[in-house]
Amino acid sequence: MILKAFLFSMIVFQVNGTIYGQTTWYKNNLNENDQICIVDEIFCYISNNYQVSSHDFSGKVYRFNFAASSYEQILDKWGGIYEMYFLNKDTGIIGYYTEFGVGYMRTINGGQTWENMNTFTTFYSSLSFIDIDFGFYAFFADINPGSIIYKYHNDTAIIVFTTSDYYLGSSNIYLIDESIVFVTGSDYSSNAIVLRTLDGGSLWEEVFSMPNQQFNDIKFINDSLGFIVGKEGRIFKTTNVGQTWYTINNDSTKTLNAIDFTSNLTGYIVGDSGSVLKSTNLGESWEHIDFINEEDLVYVKCFDEEECHITDAIGDIYSNFYHFRIDENANNEIQIFPNPSQSYINLNLTESYLPFETTLYNLSGQTMIKSENQLWINVSELTRGIFILVIRQGGKVYRQKIVLN
Repeated sequence: MILKAFLFSMIVFQVNGTIYGQTTWYKNNLNENDQICIVDEIFCYISNNYQVSSHDFSGKVYRFNFAASSYEQILDKWGGIYEMYFLNKDTGIIGYYTEFGVGYMRTINGGQTWENMNTFTTFYSSLSFIDIDFGFYAFFADINPGSIIYKYHNDTAIIVFTTSDYYLGSSNIYLIDESIVFVTGSDYSSNAIVLRTLDGGSLWEEVFSMPNQQFNDIKFINDSLGFIVGKEGRIFKTTNVGQTWYTINNDSTKTLNAIDFTSNLTGYIVGDSGSVLKSTNLGESWEHIDFINEEDLVYVKCFDEEECHITDAIGDIYSNFYHFRIDENANNEIQIFPNPSQSYINLNLTESYLPFETTLYNLSGQTMIKSENQLWINVSELTRGIFILVIRQGGKVYRQKIVLN
């Protein structure tokens, strides 16, 4: 439900696979960008800021298509982009710098058009949204009252919490629903803290604190079961909507930065020095997975079954699945014909590829046709043009450009 933007360097695309233990990691290089927000197996959004004069900056946002190995610019904003938050491939929010603070814009069509939301005379913010019309911002203002939480609903942002006791400028926000919201931060005695509201922001309470700790990510996999990861390998778990938390013991001593779960509730945690942990029992125990290198890993985004992307701090994305180009398949095990086509597409696969799933996307990422174990696809009613056919089989993803004429 929650997607975040993280700072990287990204631009050139390349892939290679390296097998470590039981996992093959495929490396995608996208260098010299500032932020990335992964939304699904096919799409991510990236941004970079560049200097246009001695005092002025501008920021560009691109949408990258893993399957097509291509990206398109969707925004150029004066002042620079400092934050991106996408709920899916179509719906997202960007934060940009203004002369006196920060502003926000949103899109509901994958960046084709943008609409202004709010501006604030503060910096050091974070945000999280359930949908394009409901979410929360947290700010640190450097002046009294210090930290502020806003609730955004139907085009209006209202202050629901102010405090000088906590620093919420680099907080994490997680919304279970419109009523139950968690915000992590710290007090001024080096204690990491968790704030919770059960009524949509009217009343906030501190439900958890840990001395000399830093909470880097918070994630819930249902209405009551949630996790926090932090420094020194610390993992915390709750089973009662955050009322109490207990420590999950593991042998990691590295800072843990992010956590996510696949659709079948396999958990992944990533951290500094190439740390990757995996759980298959709802996070009650975690095992180490060998990784490609020892770079600091800052983000993990999981999808169906075992599929996930991991991002490091220097601008690389690693995936445990790969978009193989079908026309590069040396064994000729997958054949697609005719291509170009006018009315139908045939798939010729060996029996080893059963079962499989096919999805036909247009270049904007919209799903046009989706099927399972179907060797004949009717494309006669689609608009003529270029499409991407994606075949998912096991832990692999195969792709092919399809031309309809």
